[in-house]
Amino acid sequence: MQSLAEIRVLDLTRLLPGSFTSLMLADYGAEVIMVEDPKGEGGRHIGPFIEGLSARHLVLNRNKKSITLNLRTPRGQELLVELARKADVLVENFRPGYMDRLGLGHQRLQEVNPGLIFCSMTGYGQTGSDRNKAGHDINYISQTGVLGLSSAQQGSLSFPGVQIADLGGGSLMAVMGILLALVARAKMGKGQYIDVAMADGVTSWLPLVSYEYLAGGRAPGPGEHIYSGALACYNTYRTKDNRYLALGALEPKFWGEFCAWFGCEEFMPLQRDPAQQPRIKKNLQERFSTKTLAEWICDSAGRDICLTPVATIEEAFNDPRVFEREMIFETEHPRAGKIKQLGFPVKMSMTPATYRRGAPLLGEHNEEIYSSLGLGPGDLENLRRESVI
Repeated sequence: MQSLAEIRVLDLTRLLPGSFTSLMLADYGAEVIMVEDPKGEGGRHIGPFIEGLSARHLVLNRNKKSITLNLRTPRGQELLVELARKADVLVENFRPGYMDRLGLGHQRLQEVNPGLIFCSMTGYGQTGSDRNKAGHDINYISQTGVLGLSSAQQGSLSFPGVQIADLGGGSLMAVMGILLALVARAKMGKGQYIDVAMADGVTSWLPLVSYEYLAGGRAPGPGEHIYSGALACYNTYRTKDNRYLALGALEPKFWGEFCAWFGCEEFMPLQRDPAQQPRIKKNLQERFSTKTLAEWICDSAGRDICLTPVATIEEAFNDPRVFEREMIFETEHPRAGKIKQLGFPVKMSMTPATYRRGAPLLGEHNEEIYSSLGLGPGDLENLRRESVI
């Protein structure tokens, strides 16, 4: 048994934010049906490829089914309405108003299925002056102030290594909204509309910056926030072999333990003294430069000081913790063969996530899904000939 067993999701999304949203739902039991253009969802065409299949597609679309459907045709629109009758959730990430122009918007589909939960994911939301503005992750994190905070000093910028807006501001917010709507439907018997804006999601991730500014204080600049380099106790330091260590000794107990181990007890009472931070950083950097990364990790083993290496992806993916927590596992795909995938992040004691099937081939489940609408092989052949599927 899984948490989302018997929940059917129509996934009309394209590319990363939508794919990760439906991946999370699929991993925890939902029947996710990718409704793809006959040419395939865009991620299928992004390399590298394994046996002709996109590695990106294999990782992001496990546990899902695939049908093809041309929503720009009248018959395609009719078929989506029929599919929506039997669905619990529909997720889409087209520009605002696009689904309405197709006659497939929330109001239309809720008429045929009052219990349908309709989730729209866009960059800036369905309302507001920016609703039609184009954008990508870099635009959403720049406009919301996150990119400006992601630098240690004035005049430099550090790009986050992951898609904060796509995944955190978009996918995770969409999953949360869908789960909340499912709970509400169980109580009230009706579905609802969910408007997810990636920029909104990113803005909500700024509570520790907002309370300083919104309470009448000064907004921190690059490198001025305690989590972006202002403090010596929460910073990165270069080692003798030009690698880096990350020190996160924020609490006094960790800072005290660090200073005692590092031989700089005089800095204990100066942990948050703004005037002393340049001097402390300089001193720590000079010390860290005397040994290699491996030597410091060995020396600090067993210490309660929040000191970790700045790992490469290769190192991170081979960290024993990753395997102990089953965050990488090997699967068998009928065409691609053995592939490694990232694991399930939420460990459930009674309704765990499971790997049930590999990423689908394009239109692999056309016959299965369309037969549930009463269409036979001859009907499907006609739909292919008419470029509907």
